[in-house]
Amino acid sequence: MPASKEIFQKYLNPIFIETGTWHGDGVQQALDAGFKNIVSFELSTELHYLCSKRFEGNFDVTLFQGDSAEELPKFIKHITTPIAFWLDGHFCGLDTAMGKKNTPLLEELEAIKAHPIKTHTILIDDLRGWTKELRGFDTLDLMKKILEINPNYIFTLEDGFIPNDILIARCL
Repeated sequence: MPASKEIFQKYLNPIFIETGTWHGDGVQQALDAGFKNIVSFELSTELHYLCSKRFEGNFDVTLFQGDSAEELPKFIKHITTPIAFWLDGHFCGLDTAMGKKNTPLLEELEAIKAHPIKTHTILIDDLRGWTKELRGFDTLDLMKKILEINPNYIFTLEDGFIPNDILIARCL
């Protein structure tokens, strides 16, 4: 499993924001890690509905259905505390609503860059799939984009489905 309680516990911030809810396992791992304010965006109406049922009644979890590239900037605009971003939104094969765009990742990083806080923790899952051939950018491009947010970001890798599959950017 790519998201784990142990990984998330290392990067606790007052707010956890995930893009790409999928089946809700990242939300559950964030809860298990100790996050008290969890927000997740899911493009697929079907997956959003299933996760809404899964976390119904849990007031620590807020789920949104929509394109995180559009919704994330609006949502974070008024947040005044550091966020732990779990960026995991990409085409999953269940919903074709994304059309040509198969990931909102670059737009999500632009939203983080536009935010006044420059010390958020950024966790990007599925590095194995971020290749120029598949997406038009690779991990090095992502790191350059993150350094545009704050040149003091330090990068580390965590294991996901495969070793070193999660990029972590944080300020020490």
